[in-house]
Amino acid sequence: MFFDPSGHGFEDFPALAPLELIADDLDIRLVLYGGAASRAMMLKIANCSPDRATLFDLAPFSSDFDLRHDGNREKTFELKKRIAEEIPFASWFRWSALDAEQSKVANLARSKSTIVPLRRIEIGNRGSTRVTPEAMDDIEEKRVSFRRNPAFEQSEMARKGRDVEFFGMMLAFYALLDMREIFGSGSLTIEEGDSQGWMSSSSLKRQLALFEDNPLLAARFWNMLVNLWTRAGFELAEEYPVLNSILGAASESPQLASLVSSLGNERGLATSRNNTVGDLRVPSKIPNVLVGDEAQSFTEEFLASLPASRHSDGESRPVQLDPAFDLIAAVPSIEIEPNQQAPSERDDFDPYYSAADEEFFELAWVPDGTEVLNPNGITACVIPHPGPFELPYTFDLPAVGGVFPGHRPWVRIRLDDLIQHGPSGKAVKVAILILQVPPGQEK
Repeated sequence: MFFDPSGHGFEDFPALAPLELIADDLDIRLVLYGGAASRAMMLKIANCSPDRATLFDLAPFSSDFDLRHDGNREKTFELKKRIAEEIPFASWFRWSALDAEQSKVANLARSKSTIVPLRRIEIGNRGSTRVTPEAMDDIEEKRVSFRRNPAFEQSEMARKGRDVEFFGMMLAFYALLDMREIFGSGSLTIEEGDSQGWMSSSSLKRQLALFEDNPLLAARFWNMLVNLWTRAGFELAEEYPVLNSILGAASESPQLASLVSSLGNERGLATSRNNTVGDLRVPSKIPNVLVGDEAQSFTEEFLASLPASRHSDGESRPVQLDPAFDLIAAVPSIEIEPNQQAPSERDDFDPYYSAADEEFFELAWVPDGTEVLNPNGITACVIPHPGPFELPYTFDLPAVGGVFPGHRPWVRIRLDDLIQHGPSGKAVKVAILILQVPPGQEK
């Protein structure tokens, strides 16, 4: 396989092509990095119909678009505004954009982090696309390489207890799953000696102990774990003992024991945006997900409890679901925490936490196996429970979803209209009804 990535930029990926014009108009050098860049380049090299790859292919469940540019903070605001206005379906994703000063901090941290060549692929304008020979070799050999960075312990993030080394291994598993989905095969190669010592039980426990003083680390780990569980279940842990060791050590961590021990015993897992103290916007990490007859019974009772809906003809009628959709699951209740902080930039910038502002709740669940799922037709409606304050309920569908091949369905729900802001903001309790267009009936 011969492929020269140096001449490729945003314009070679139709879903990303508007970024080329936006960056040129703003007179900035713009770079996409992280998982979305890695997936985009692998799709291009694999020739898996890259012209038809959508934003959803590049940033599936619990994934973001990570951007950096060489402009000032004002350019960031302009950039995100243009993205929202000019890129179709951009509102369904979180867009993190770092300015020049933030990029310096992030680049320094990345230079001292563990090394996964595929996760260091970059796509940009003005000749800034970068794919190292190591990354190209990995793609050629259908492997994901991982090795430690001797500078990690001296990095500012490690010295402050705000990063742990085994997170790099989790990202390597992300890249492995991406490769297998795109190429149909792939393996993880750990540099000889790297799986010893620092990944021992005692070392993992020392790393996990840092979570006690930094809940953001625990929240970040949970987000990683939910992603891996959704895409591969326990298959990776059975195949790679190193992941099994991570789960074993986490099961003894005070912050994670109850959550990790529930994996495999609960129907659904969920994640949402971290706040500055490590809590999630939706605290329910393992919500109660109903499927089959249970979901149907709950939905009928819940809709019957709602006030009648007034229609355009002036008549009031009981609330009903649109018959064009099938109900495939239901979450009886979650609470969406308010945003009680004044809008402000995080003073102590952390390059490992997204600078995105968009708010989503992302849920994956185990289907009951009786229904045929439609990967291109999953959505949801979110209905507030009756409460002490008035919230209109509508049957807008603020959600998109999909199905990972051979594994779990997932849904991504926009929360912006349901979050109360300001010091007096209160939590909002909602039910989620997960729907799909029956297979073969998409328009």
